[in-house]
Amino acid sequence: NVRQILSNDVARLSNLAESLLDLQRLGQSTSFFTLIDIKRFMRKVVSDYSPMIIAAGYDIELIVCNEPVFIYGDDASLSRAVINILQNAVHHGGGKGLITVEVTHSGCITVQDCGPGIPVDEREKIFEPFHRLHLNSQGTGLGLHLVKHIIELHQGEIRAKEGKNGGSLFEIRIPLLKAFQLNQCNEQKR
Repeated sequence: NVRQILSNDVARLSNLAESLLDLQRLGQSTSFFTLIDIKRFMRKVVSDYSPMIIAAGYDIELIVCNEPVFIYGDDASLSRAVINILQNAVHHGGGKGLITVEVTHSGCITVQDCGPGIPVDEREKIFEPFHRLHLNSQGTGLGLHLVKHIIELHQGEIRAKEGKNGGSLFEIRIPLLKAFQLNQCNEQKR
C-alpha cells in the first residue's frame, strides 16, 4: 500500500531529524549534570515506557539492587539513551517475551530481550552512525550512535552482548559517585 510506505518514510525522516537534533544539542556540554539516583531514575523511565512495551506484546521486569547507586549526569539525555535501547528491544525482540532491565550495586544497567540477538560481528558496528542491521527497518541508524555518545559524555561505556537466555543484552556502565563526592554534591545543593 502506497499510503503505508509513505507513512513509514515520513516517520523515518522525522526520527532521523529528531536524532540529528539530539546529537547537535548534546554537543560536549555537561552543564546540565546533577546528582542522579539511578534506581529511582530507572524506575521512572521503565514506568513511563512500560505501557508501550506491554502494548507491543512484551512483558517488562525491573530488577534493582538494595544498595544506593548514584551518578553525576544529565537525566534528560540518559532517559533518551535508555528509551532508545528499550525501543530497540521492542522493535527487534521478536514481538513477544520478556524485556528485563536491571540495575546492579556496581551501577551497571542492563536491558535484555528474548529476540534473535545481534550477530557477534555486528556488535560494535551497531553504534556507528547510520548503521542498521536490517536495511528495511524504520530505524535511522542513529539511535544507538546517540546512545553511545550520551554514555561517553557521562564517562561511561556501553556494550552489546548475548543475553543469558539468548536475545540481546545491552550493558551500560557509568562511573559511580563515591561517598565523599556525594557529600560534596549534597553540600552544593544547600
